[in-house]
Amino acid sequence: MQLYRALGYDVPQFGHLPLILGPDKKRLSKRHGATAIGEYQIRGYLPSALVNYLALLGWSPGGDREIMTMDELIEAFDIRRVLKKSAVFDEEKLRWINGQHIRRLSISELMERLRPYIDGDVPGGDNGYLERVVRLMQERMAILPDLFNEGWFFFKDPESYDEKGVRKHWKPHVPGMVEEILAELEQCDFTAASIEEVIRSYAERQGVSAGKIIHPLRLAVTGRTASPGLFETMELLGKETVLRRLRKALETLPRTPEGTVTTE
Repeated sequence: MQLYRALGYDVPQFGHLPLILGPDKKRLSKRHGATAIGEYQIRGYLPSALVNYLALLGWSPGGDREIMTMDELIEAFDIRRVLKKSAVFDEEKLRWINGQHIRRLSISELMERLRPYIDGDVPGGDNGYLERVVRLMQERMAILPDLFNEGWFFFKDPESYDEKGVRKHWKPHVPGMVEEILAELEQCDFTAASIEEVIRSYAERQGVSAGKIIHPLRLAVTGRTASPGLFETMELLGKETVLRRLRKALETLPRTPEGTVTTE
């Protein structure tokens, strides 16, 4: 300001954005994981999401709005809404915002964004398998590599099974139940609708909720306790793969003394 006055210029109005702090409320630094912008791109963050999140550090558009495009941010900006309190950089919140921006992409846009992360050996080819996987996984992705980090079971058979899931869902009656369902699936035309009909009909005959069957089957087919819709996942994997994985689970997962299906 002294220089402005000394040179005879009008002194402009200055504004100061709040400092950005780490989770420990100390000034953000490399020890908090702060890196060059390019690192966030490599880790699978979208430019639009990073801009969206950074704009909200020390400023608020008012109301409950959080997911915004650049044009929406520009339109909503008001200097009077810049906050005095220092902002905390929360990467979990950034991941959530990034996931929301991923959901806004068209499949073609998302496929293009995923290109740097796609290994040449990943199935895709002319049958559009990879695109169908992307359609199922889009709602479950927080960062771009999640397609493979969280959806790896679309590309290879499980080599192990979630331990908590085994304890919770692989009950004494399950091996016998899986064997019976496997036999029915062998005769199924393997669309999501027909797979669902087989499983729900079996559950009804046994007098249990479908969930008592869906959870162990998901564990056997994916190795995980969470996935996109099981029926759609099984259809996409295909009959040969699903039956192979069910047989492998029967051979791999522990067998306990014969039990009966219960609702407990």
